[in-house]
Amino acid sequence: PEPLQVLRPGFYATVGKESRNVTSCAEFTGGSCPFAVPFPELPCMVNCVATEADCIEYNRHTPGVNPFVDPHACASCSITACKACEYPADLHGAPICRECFDGFIGSGGEDGRWRACELWDAGAVSTTATVLGGLVAVGVVLIFVTTAIGACHVCSNRQRSEKEAAQDNENSMRQPLLDGLDERYHILHPANYRANIEAIRQGLEFSIMASIKLTSIRRLDRLFQAGKISLTRLICRGLLDSDTDLSDMGMGLFLFFNSQKFLIVVSLIAWMAVKQQEMPSAEYQALSSAVSAGECPTAPMDVIAALVEQSPHAEYAKNSRLTSLGLWLVLLLLSWGFHCYQQNYITWYDRTHQTAEDYTLRLLGLPPHVTSERRLQDILEREFHMEGKIHGVCICYNMVELSPEDRGMIEEMIEHITEHDTLMNGWSSERTCTPHLEDKVAGDAEKFRNLLLEGKLRNSGEAYVVFSRQVDMVQVQEERRGIRKAAFAFGADDGGAIQNGADRGASDVSPEFVLITSTQAEPASIRFYEYAVSKAVSNWNNNVKMPIRMIIYIGLYTVAAQLFYSSMVRPWQDNLIEGAEGSGAVNLIGKLVILFNFAIQTMVMIDVEHFGKFKYLADVDQRTFLWNTLLLVITNLYLMMQECYRSSLRWNIMPPDLAKHPEAWWEWRRTWFQATKVEGEVAERLAALMSEQIMMLYIIGEVANVIAPVAFYWFALRAIFVWNLGGDNSRVQRLLRSMLPEHGGEDKSPRVTARVAERAQILVPLLLWMEYTYIVVFAWMALFTLFLATDEGSAVCRLLVGFSVIFYIWQRYVMLWLYGKATYDTEKSYQAFIRVWGCVISILPPVAVWWSYRLGDIKEESFTYMVMAMIFALAALIYLYGLWTIEWFVGSRYDSVDDFVGGKDPGYTEVMESECYSWWNTNPVYVLKSRFCPEQPGYEVHRPEAQELLWPERQRRKGFFELGKFFRHEDKESWMQKHSMSPLGRGIWPTHSEEPF
Repeated sequence: PEPLQVLRPGFYATVGKESRNVTSCAEFTGGSCPFAVPFPELPCMVNCVATEADCIEYNRHTPGVNPFVDPHACASCSITACKACEYPADLHGAPICRECFDGFIGSGGEDGRWRACELWDAGAVSTTATVLGGLVAVGVVLIFVTTAIGACHVCSNRQRSEKEAAQDNENSMRQPLLDGLDERYHILHPANYRANIEAIRQGLEFSIMASIKLTSIRRLDRLFQAGKISLTRLICRGLLDSDTDLSDMGMGLFLFFNSQKFLIVVSLIAWMAVKQQEMPSAEYQALSSAVSAGECPTAPMDVIAALVEQSPHAEYAKNSRLTSLGLWLVLLLLSWGFHCYQQNYITWYDRTHQTAEDYTLRLLGLPPHVTSERRLQDILEREFHMEGKIHGVCICYNMVELSPEDRGMIEEMIEHITEHDTLMNGWSSERTCTPHLEDKVAGDAEKFRNLLLEGKLRNSGEAYVVFSRQVDMVQVQEERRGIRKAAFAFGADDGGAIQNGADRGASDVSPEFVLITSTQAEPASIRFYEYAVSKAVSNWNNNVKMPIRMIIYIGLYTVAAQLFYSSMVRPWQDNLIEGAEGSGAVNLIGKLVILFNFAIQTMVMIDVEHFGKFKYLADVDQRTFLWNTLLLVITNLYLMMQECYRSSLRWNIMPPDLAKHPEAWWEWRRTWFQATKVEGEVAERLAALMSEQIMMLYIIGEVANVIAPVAFYWFALRAIFVWNLGGDNSRVQRLLRSMLPEHGGEDKSPRVTARVAERAQILVPLLLWMEYTYIVVFAWMALFTLFLATDEGSAVCRLLVGFSVIFYIWQRYVMLWLYGKATYDTEKSYQAFIRVWGCVISILPPVAVWWSYRLGDIKEESFTYMVMAMIFALAALIYLYGLWTIEWFVGSRYDSVDDFVGGKDPGYTEVMESECYSWWNTNPVYVLKSRFCPEQPGYEVHRPEAQELLWPERQRRKGFFELGKFFRHEDKESWMQKHSMSPLGRGIWPTHSEEPF
């Protein structure tokens, strides 16, 4: 039947009639419909129903009749999620629930007489969280109690005089391991105690000194000492901002900072565009608020007409079509202009900054027997007619093909060399180093020599040729594309290694030629341990194995999110019950689902790094960004779809035809006000979802990525080697030791070395792939709200503005002090981001199609989705064509000779001195060859006079280089004296010399 207008409780009038007869619902229907059920969210209008059971069918908020208020009116119930509410006379008006909605169970009473309805698993979730928290607390208390008891027991047996303690200290210096002492005793021996504290502190200080900002400041400090920059520039550029011309942060990092500024501009434009079409007017808000509060106007159907046909929703829909298209056009042009600026910046940076890659070419397809740098340089100088113009060659060895034992042995040798050089240069003391370090280094020399004699180390097929001047490199690059392999056909009698294997390096490239290509990578960004992976294996890992793993990860997250929504969120949404946001169990599990998403991101990072077998860090970063962005977009899209597709949400704004479908027309009008309210709630949930993502994924993620690892390992080291947490050889100790870096936590020694502490407490580098992912995902989530008729779009865009500003300031001026030094030498991460960015802005044209469907201009829903997909693909293609045109017109890399200061090429030697790394001090095999067997037949390093030019002059011991820690290769006393004299050095660098750092 047609609805009735509410005059006062229990009295109604016919809608739209001049007659205002006051009557009841039963009188209107001749007694067949004695109950009145109000419209959902519109109590001024009612429908007449026959039975009390019909109350819940017409309005989910009226599950029963309260006879103490109105025996003929369906009313709400104070028991949340109650489907059948009663008011027994014996309870004097207090309600009971005979039946709860699906997904809820009754509690607080007898069967069928419940006092409350709760989620079926809410109690289990709360109980589980309480039990787990209690177990963790009890475990921590037990560990500390047992540790304290054990420490007191040991200390009670250690009463001795000061003279005996001093004698023990002296003996411990001569015998680091304290062989023969009682195990309970030597754990708490003063010498071990102090040495371990010193080692942990030194390791932490070494890691902090390797941060991006401190490394950049040290570079500026050296330039100031050399008189190349002024004191003002040193202070302003060093502490307040990093100088693009002088800092060594790399091109990739500056491209990222520019992208952050770009996000700020985009978010401001989106916010202004959405804010200009805020939907409700002041009159509409006042009217809808009054109606929702039960203040019935004189002509409610006129009110409904005003809320429907004349409401801002239709106008909002029409404006949204124009806004989305206009915003897309503005962001498209802005993105093209930004990319043009970035491309010009790349060209300028490459032309004005001299780096190692500007002097280097790469050889592909070298025979496996080419393992002598000396012989290879002679061949190349003869082939290129460049005698004396090649600075050196760097061979990449087949590290992947080695057994895990041999590979681990090489890594351990590098650790010993690094630790020994640190000791010899005065940065460490014997009591914080590996015991018998000299003997271990001597043993490593014999092991490595045997490894070469067994022929296990072969050429991976790649090598790098470094020229002394850029003009010679450019000449070879322009004149040559390859070298015939016959030029490398030498044997043992000709000074080379015996050819005892197939040309594995040639199979993936060319059977007859060794190809010559550009490098576009810095030595420090080469992953020398990942060489000799065949093309077939690489394709299998990256094109088959990785996609399968990504699908599994997405499936796992989908299952977890689906279980969460179906069991804990859907019961609230489907039955239009408010209060889900205040449910502790829902909030707890929701946070766990987001953390599960973060855990999957970590798995993606590990998979790409370890299973991808990429040779360049830039490739790892680029591929991780693509997979992680795809993962987050799919998972967040799933969450948003769960929020959007509710049974009470109506996408079609225009009502059905009254003449053709009168029942559908009345049903549409009856539920319209509720549908608009639900749509507003959906937008609010999307805004809350975005804020949760920012809080959980970004803020907590930053802490988890940067601070948490260092803090955890600091605690683990002190727990094992200072506090003896849990006792000797306890499960706690075995667990903590298993987490320490390889070659450091496997034995049961009571001593920790500074090198192990340093590797454990290492600062995490700035992960560009993660930061670019946040830019893409959060911008995409903000623009997604344009599909909804709501005021929350402005709030979401305002949230994006705030995030982008804080995001830039935090990363640009704060986190550089806490991120570890890394190489950002290419534009690959940016190139991947700017292409994926096209998918973000390309969702705007489909918004116009969507609003045309909601306005009724497009009738078929399936056809709407098909058109939206086609428009999205077309917009993405337009965007990509624009990028390709810009790159064709502007170019990217500068392939010719750079613009030198003063017009003179400084040469590779000067570049190496400035960067502190080279192609040889970052190659682990070459470092070991140079240190242990430089004249090994078939594996000869460069000639002695050339060998002196392969390491920076300050690195006199010719050790293995680690980013940010080049100071350890210099003599400590001279380094401290030099830097402590500078203005920055007096405030930043340690000036004492009696401590290890």
